[in-house]
Amino acid sequence: MTLISHRVKAITKGMAVHGIFGTTGSAAGPIMATALASLISWRASYAFLGVFNIILAVITYMAIPKREHDAADAENIENRVEKTNRPALIFFYLTNMLMGMAYYGFTTFMPTHFAENTNQFMPFISNTMKAGIFPTMVFLAGIIGQLIGGRLGSRYNRPKMFMIIVAVNIPFLMLMGHTSDMLLVLFSICMGIAYFSNQPISNTLIAEFTHSANRGLGYGISFFLSFGIGSLAAGFGGFIAESRGVAAVFPVMGFLLIPALFTSYMIIRKS
Repeated sequence: MTLISHRVKAITKGMAVHGIFGTTGSAAGPIMATALASLISWRASYAFLGVFNIILAVITYMAIPKREHDAADAENIENRVEKTNRPALIFFYLTNMLMGMAYYGFTTFMPTHFAENTNQFMPFISNTMKAGIFPTMVFLAGIIGQLIGGRLGSRYNRPKMFMIIVAVNIPFLMLMGHTSDMLLVLFSICMGIAYFSNQPISNTLIAEFTHSANRGLGYGISFFLSFGIGSLAAGFGGFIAESRGVAAVFPVMGFLLIPALFTSYMIIRKS
C-alpha cells in the first residue's frame, strides 16, 4: 500500500487494481488448494503456495526499481503530504475497525449460513459444495466493488463516498440475516460488491491523512485495527450463533456499523 501511494499518481485507481488482484486471489486460492488436496494431497497445496510465493518474491525484487532514501528522493514521491491530519485519521481508524469487525463477522459465518439456508436453491449441489461455491461468488463480486470504489474515489469526494459505502453495507447485512435460498445468494453478492468498494477509497484516505514519511506506519495501524481487533467479531459472532442461530449474526454486524456512520461523518468534518 505504501509503495503504491508513493509511486502511483492516480492513487485510488492504483488501489483499485491492487484490490482486484487481491480479491481474485482470495477467491481462487481456496479452490486451487482444495483441488490440489483432492487430486494429490494436502501437502501439495502448501508446497505449491510456498514455491509460488518464492517465485513472486524474486519477480517483485527484480521488477520494482529501488529508490534511495534521501532528500532528493522525497521530492519525487507521488501524493506527498507534509502533515498528518490526526483528528480525521483517528475517526478513520475507528470506522475501519468497525468495518473490519463486520467483515470478519459476515465472512466467518457466511459458508455455514449458505449451507443451512439454501436448501431450495440448486438442490442438486451438496451443502458442502454450496459452502464453498457461494462464498467464492461473493468474493468474486468484490472485484466489481473494487472497480466501483476506484471510479467513485477518483471522481467524487472520498470521505463522503466512504460514509455512503458504510451506510450501504448495513441493509445488505440485515437482508442476509432474514432471507434464504436465491435471495440470500443475491443479497450476499450485493454485500460483497458494497463492502469491497470501500477498499480503494479507504486506502487512499490513509495516504491523504498521513505524513508521507509515516505512511507505512499508518497502513500498519489500519490493518492491525481492521484485521486484528476486527477479528474479535468472529468470537462474538460465535456466541450469537450458538445462542440465536447463524442467521442472527448478520443483522448484529449491521447494527455494529451504525456507530461507523457517525465516525465516518466526522471524517468529513475533519478532512
